[in-house]
Amino acid sequence: VGIKNGAKVLLIGSSEADIAAATAKTASSGAAGGLAWDEPKQDEDITKQPQHSKIIGKGVPEEAMPGIADRQVPLPDTLNNFNGLYSSQGSKVRLTFKPESQQLWIASNTTT
Repeated sequence: VGIKNGAKVLLIGSSEADIAAATAKTASSGAAGGLAWDEPKQDEDITKQPQHSKIIGKGVPEEAMPGIADRQVPLPDTLNNFNGLYSSQGSKVRLTFKPESQQLWIASNTTT
């Protein structure tokens, strides 16, 4: 196992009765139609969620890059940053790619 002499070990376990009770609950809920995480998620319009509707209400930023609907266009290699983005708080941010260090920076007027 690789435990050295003098090392402290914390063991956590359950009694056999607790395991049997949990197994019984899982088996009974499985027979009744599956577990909660197996149920399909309700799709709701993302634009109606409060955190998104606040940003969408601001409109398209003036520096935003235009897009082409239903197409994925590769970005040029010379493009290292995106201007015209909003943060979750609604402030303008800049997304910068640092390929030499494989980093992605998010900067605003107040933070860099």
